[in-house]
Amino acid sequence: MTPPLPLSQQILAWLLVALGYGDERHPNAFASPGTVKNARRGKPILRSWASLVQAVAGALGSDPDEVQLRQVTEGLRAWDAEVGALPAPALPSELKMAPILSCAGPALGIRAGVLAALLGLHARPELREDLREVLTDPLAPGFFGGVVTLILKQHRPDWSTREQRSEGLEGVVDARTLERWRDGTLRVPAPSTLTALVDALGVKDELAKRVELGLRAARVLCCLRRDLEKWSAADQLEQLQRLTAMFARSTERALRGDENLRALAVAMAEMLELPEGAHIVQRFFPHIDEAKGRMVADTAASLLREESARWCGQEGGVAEKTLLLLLQLIEPLPLLRLAVFGSLGAEDVWLGYSRPFTQILREHWHQSEILRAIEHGTILRIGPEGEEERVQVPPQVREYARKAVEQQRCVLREKAGPGELNYRASAVMSMVSGLVGRDEAFKLLQSVMSVSPFVRALPDEVERIAPDEFLQHAPNLLLPRALRLAREGELKSACEFVGRWTKSPHLKSPSELALVAEVFAELAHQQLDVLIPCIHVSRQLRAQLCGFGGEDCQRLRGLCADSPRQAADTLTRLDGLMERARELLKRSGLPETEVLIARLLLPLSVRLDIAEALLVDDDVVPLRRAQEHADTVPQLIEASPTDGHLHALQASWQELIGKPDRQARKQAVHYGCGALVDELSARFDRDLGLSEDAGEDVTPSK
Repeated sequence: MTPPLPLSQQILAWLLVALGYGDERHPNAFASPGTVKNARRGKPILRSWASLVQAVAGALGSDPDEVQLRQVTEGLRAWDAEVGALPAPALPSELKMAPILSCAGPALGIRAGVLAALLGLHARPELREDLREVLTDPLAPGFFGGVVTLILKQHRPDWSTREQRSEGLEGVVDARTLERWRDGTLRVPAPSTLTALVDALGVKDELAKRVELGLRAARVLCCLRRDLEKWSAADQLEQLQRLTAMFARSTERALRGDENLRALAVAMAEMLELPEGAHIVQRFFPHIDEAKGRMVADTAASLLREESARWCGQEGGVAEKTLLLLLQLIEPLPLLRLAVFGSLGAEDVWLGYSRPFTQILREHWHQSEILRAIEHGTILRIGPEGEEERVQVPPQVREYARKAVEQQRCVLREKAGPGELNYRASAVMSMVSGLVGRDEAFKLLQSVMSVSPFVRALPDEVERIAPDEFLQHAPNLLLPRALRLAREGELKSACEFVGRWTKSPHLKSPSELALVAEVFAELAHQQLDVLIPCIHVSRQLRAQLCGFGGEDCQRLRGLCADSPRQAADTLTRLDGLMERARELLKRSGLPETEVLIARLLLPLSVRLDIAEALLVDDDVVPLRRAQEHADTVPQLIEASPTDGHLHALQASWQELIGKPDRQARKQAVHYGCGALVDELSARFDRDLGLSEDAGEDVTPSK
């Protein structure tokens, strides 16, 4: 049976049970067993709603007042409304769960990494490595056993052997149970065992409460893993565990060291000093009113700036570091999330995760529905008179859709190996178009789903079949159309669509600025495709006219003299176009800005250098523009070693300057960009006049 999508009351009730407080026999049940059972089943509990929220808060060690309780319940109700508006697709559980787990993995992983860094500040030095290893894999089968071992080492270091631990925990937990916790064969500990464990440790008062809360939090993760085995496929759980651990370890590394924490503190202080600093504080602490929030923001910003200056190379500032990391547990700073995604080479994933969660679900489920329809073999086509016709899907397209569905199930998307197809969901539109025609495909998509989310998910494919009038309501399609037209040589039309995008009142996103830069670069390439051959012809004609006299030859020589001046004017305009592209990329502020600059502007600057050398009849191309971009490529490769495009740039550049780099070419081929090396090299050779029919002309400087 496919489990329902849990709403907030179901999640709260599940959390209460996972913490060990949902049992009516427990002295601290917090909420009545009937309320918990009804909430878990999704039945309305209107009268008990506030008591359920208060019960969970109490279980987590908090006692919210009336104002706080109202703010929390209002937020949960708003979330319920947003999730409740999602469609209910007829999809198997593993396809529904895939995008949920893909979003949950980084969110849980980043917070697990923050927790490891936070507890590492207060743990004994000899325990820090063990602590990192356990806490950065929170979905491991033996996670609870690892947490218990850490607590024993921290609070009872005198129990250094297994025999001593067994003796100290006699009557509470035997040696066999401890071993089963460590290897993960005993999944979820009984709630009564947690209290007995704390009593056996001999810790008191607030420390006892914190230790017990830590054990109960570890139990929650055990329950989560157990229930995920029911809700998702086995391979999805394994992928989620690896994804979470990847983000947790990367986050812990990003927070290791005073220098990294200092940079994070400065970023936090800058956010708090903004006019909306009070709202940021309110987001962290909903019960603080705006006036008090402004005071808190100013004080916290001042404290973080003053103390962070003393952190580098010192052991001081533990209280301030603790505060900073506690805030990251509630809501990680964009700077931290960006650093983590960037270190994993997942900047494109970061852009997707910056969108609303419900939008990600809607798009993913819509794409899965279409893929499943294609996989099953028929698509319904509506004729001009409203008649229905079932179109049979060819076997090869069904196989393609089947593999695409398999990728839709993935929580952790693996890179395709050399020569392997990557079955992206963006191929859905192409498949549908091929089966029923582009016009019918557009109508079909409009009828079976909300076009707006699909437009955002697949702009290139939708743009190809969308009529001009539709683009008035979808301004994000204007730039994909401008780029396509530029590549097809329709430069005037491409510029018109860029103009329409500029005048559009919608908020311009960073990715759109980068797309405008790509349009500008393509416009420059298209003009160079015409300009450089003309320069070659002009050079050859001037050389042939040198030995001839007569009035006609003098007139031709005059025309040849004018040609370089006109070409130089064009070259100046193209230079300006390249600089505009660079400025747009810088303004976008995207995490991959430097990579985009290299990808777009290195090939373009090489061609501009070649054109300039040809204009002045220089036999050596100085490559002054291109060298600046080429120098950045090795460092970019070091930061993103799996970026095949960067390896292709390095390989083609080395071939251009006469120092072929076989390793760079191999890496480009390995990461799927071998054809790009050949394409770039062939383009540079044509520009240099080294094609078979032209012979050698000029040589780049080495």
